[in-house]
Amino acid sequence: MKPKNKKSLDRKFMGEFNCGIFKNEFILGVNCEYDDFLKYAKETYCSEEFINYIKEIKEDYKKYTDTSNGFVNFDYKKGYGILNLKKFEDSWEFYEIMLHEICHIVDFISEQKHLEKEMEARAYLTEYLFKDIRKKIQKFYL
Repeated sequence: MKPKNKKSLDRKFMGEFNCGIFKNEFILGVNCEYDDFLKYAKETYCSEEFINYIKEIKEDYKKYTDTSNGFVNFDYKKGYGILNLKKFEDSWEFYEIMLHEICHIVDFISEQKHLEKEMEARAYLTEYLFKDIRKKIQKFYL
């Protein structure tokens, strides 16, 4: 699919997604900076714990986003995290990066919920997250 206009791909996308039957919450950003995540968390009335978590990961965020096209960070105790993806392109490369990062999310949740050996549950969660995140991103950009 081709974008409606070139300008639309430069926009920042921020949103939330849940993890199906699991009560984990994530903030998703595409084409965003660290400050965008912090601002979004405050504006959407995330808990003070979630906001403090985002403040605590500032150095990790900068370290990984400077060197990669995607980044996931997860708080095992609280069960929430962030997913950041670089500039959107409706391409296999973008979706492969997104799927790679989703696999990390599934790993985090599986470890937290003690589901490491539950292959079918992990597969369904991967599918659920990929569809949910892809739909939100495509709706915004395409």
